[in-house]
Amino acid sequence: MNRDTEAILQILQAEEPEYSAAAALLGTNASAIVSDLVQSDSVEIAAKAASLAGHIGAASAEAPLRLALSHENPQVRVAAAASLRLHPDLAAVLVGEALSDADVGVRKWALRTVQAVKPPGVRASVEARIQIEEHPALRQLAAEVLTELPT
Repeated sequence: MNRDTEAILQILQAEEPEYSAAAALLGTNASAIVSDLVQSDSVEIAAKAASLAGHIGAASAEAPLRLALSHENPQVRVAAAASLRLHPDLAAVLVGEALSDADVGVRKWALRTVQAVKPPGVRASVEARIQIEEHPALRQLAAEVLTELPT
């Protein structure tokens, strides 16, 4: 592990990490470092790395966010879905996967992301969510989000 990765890991180990400080330490290999951290054996570090991906440039964030959205642990997927709010262009591409996730928390944060950034092309996914969502609160949230999306 190189010195930059160790410094970032130390920041992420804090209860409330300073994501902007960690992002500032990342150089041209930000995507690789954050991707490696998303695949950490520690779910806590993986989830915090997914959150960190929201604080780096979109070009560097795509790979780690894709990894995080496909992570086996829903805690990591929730962090990734929430981080998409900080990257509206990536949200347009990646939020559909989170909207159809098996975990209710991931779907909730995906809907919150859609509500916050209103990415183009997600209207049909939100409409589908209303039809198939098993949780009444999420069905209601999806209906609310749909009214806020451009037609």
